[in-house]
Amino acid sequence: MKDVNNVMKHYLPKLATLAAALVLAGCSLAPTYKVPETPTAATFKEADAAATEGAQWKTAVPSEGEHRGDWWKVFGDADLDRLIDAANSYNQDLAAAAARLKQARAFTGATEADLYPQLSVGFDPTRSQPSAASQGLPDGTRVAPQTVLKARAFASYELDLFGRVASSVNAARAEEKGAEDLYRSVQLALQADVATSFFALRTL
Repeated sequence: MKDVNNVMKHYLPKLATLAAALVLAGCSLAPTYKVPETPTAATFKEADAAATEGAQWKTAVPSEGEHRGDWWKVFGDADLDRLIDAANSYNQDLAAAAARLKQARAFTGATEADLYPQLSVGFDPTRSQPSAASQGLPDGTRVAPQTVLKARAFASYELDLFGRVASSVNAARAEEKGAEDLYRSVQLALQADVATSFFALRTL
């Protein structure tokens, strides 16, 4: 029995180390997402024909998130300026898009906080009534209750060994970018609708 105990004491740390290494190896072998490759032509088929006519073809670049500025000011109409300013301030669809953008930005900030160490502090008040004997006083002596404040602090940090935190941050940033592009698109559509209706009324 003694020999068995000695053998266990000798090999148990090595077995524990081996088990931990196998667990970590299994986690590191988790598949990572890879965007599938899709065969595409190097150029548009119309590019050759356009080149003979002197036209230039290029790949379209999304511009939903671009800020267009006060484009309606080029018309120099104070009434149109006032109507579009009112639409920007009071339209509920635009307000909902702005709220979604604000929510996405807050979520991104909360997700990015996981990249850094977390520190929490607090106080724990405790109300106690010590006995007279514990204070070295005669039995029956009235002792005033006491309040004891205990400060506590906790620090934590997650090592991003397998990329979970980085992937969450990238996803949150993509969601925020999508919400911002949606807000810009709703804003532009609203301004264009106001301007179109305004000039239609002016024409009538």
